[in-house]
Amino acid sequence: MSKDHPLFIIGAGGHAKVVANAALKAGLNLEGFLSDSADDIGKTIFNLPVRDRQSALKRIAAFHVAIGSNNIRAHLSEEMVKAGWVCETIIHPSAAIGCDVKIGTGTFIGPQAVLNPGAVLGNYCIINSGAIVEHDCQIAEAVHLSPRVALGGHVAIGENSWVGIGATVRDRAKIGAEVMIGAGAVVVSDIDGPGTAYGVPAKLRPC
Repeated sequence: MSKDHPLFIIGAGGHAKVVANAALKAGLNLEGFLSDSADDIGKTIFNLPVRDRQSALKRIAAFHVAIGSNNIRAHLSEEMVKAGWVCETIIHPSAAIGCDVKIGTGTFIGPQAVLNPGAVLGNYCIINSGAIVEHDCQIAEAVHLSPRVALGGHVAIGENSWVGIGATVRDRAKIGAEVMIGAGAVVVSDIDGPGTAYGVPAKLRPC
């Protein structure tokens, strides 16, 4: 993260507020928000303006896409990079980051999240408030771990998967790409994607 250049948050919903709060706590130079929605443009969040994203592309600055949808977040991030903007990773100061942790570009690490040694995270991930990523986990691109998710050691999660609030994944379990894990689910064995898995133990319901 750099404090030397202006930063814009793309998105104007609840998650955008969470990310903006982390950016401000980290001392980043947050200049405002960008949105494609006419309903958002002209509003303020934390007394900072929400502007039209397309108009803002005329300048070059840093950005972070704060949108919950994995596919949209990855798509917009890549679009902004192609336009010459700098993709920013944002980490809340209260997060605990272990040694030898690798965090991809454009990823958000929320308040009181824990990333233990050897964890590897891809680009455009969300590791939300209080989530725990144990040692040596492999988290692919555009994965969303909701608040209070707990991953055991050596867990692997594929691209564009989403783990719901309070779900638990046992050590060494593998979750495929494009999988939704329901809130409160307990994953005790490998789950291939795509599809939705929920329950205790979690079982896959294919798309």
